[in-house]
Amino acid sequence: DAGEFERALSMFEQVLEGTTARFGRNHQYTLLSMEHLADAYADAEDFDRALPLYKQLLQQMETTLGKDHDQTLDCLKGLASVYKDRGEFEEAIPLYEQLLDRTQARFGPEHAQTLSRMNSLALAYKTAGDLDKALPLYERTLQLKRQVHGPDHDSTLTTLGNLAFAHHAAGDIDKALLMFEQRYDLTRARLGPDHADTRRAMSRWLRACIEAERTEDVIALIDRILVDVRRTLEPDGPDLGD
Repeated sequence: DAGEFERALSMFEQVLEGTTARFGRNHQYTLLSMEHLADAYADAEDFDRALPLYKQLLQQMETTLGKDHDQTLDCLKGLASVYKDRGEFEEAIPLYEQLLDRTQARFGPEHAQTLSRMNSLALAYKTAGDLDKALPLYERTLQLKRQVHGPDHDSTLTTLGNLAFAHHAAGDIDKALLMFEQRYDLTRARLGPDHADTRRAMSRWLRACIEAERTEDVIALIDRILVDVRRTLEPDGPDLGD
């Protein structure tokens, strides 16, 4: 509850005071304590406290640890996320672009961290309404994830869904529906028809068909759902006893 969260914040603040007093303000332990506190403020949506702490922390980390250190990159991501959550995309997007550039320079274009940050930047573009930048970046991310992880990896399916949403937002309903269908088929083949992720993929595909007024597709999908429901309810066979 709120009281427990405030106690947790107070604990993070005390830890930061202790590490600063013992190790100094630029020691790695102190910087890590600052990051934990900034993350906690962000999780609580206390952006007025999270934002200045992230900015101070990023400056110290870049000076002390370097611009491409793991902690520095995590802090840059946290700062970009706070700006995005505040709706300040003119501040958030350049930070996401920096984050991708630094991550790619360090790890290479096909590393999991790079692909994750490509997806984050594409999502920021989409949320800001810049679909001209979001769509090609999602497509490139999906292509690389298929090569690196395979077509049915969780991360690949997430980006496939994001790309479907982006096409839907751009008004390209045919492409969106095709990708929602692909995501459902791949999820079902991997996890089975009864898995929660499969059901969510079916629900999103069905909802998109309803919104697009594709009556025949809606009927066909409902028939598929009913087949799965009947199969689930059928007994495995007669109980023959011991």
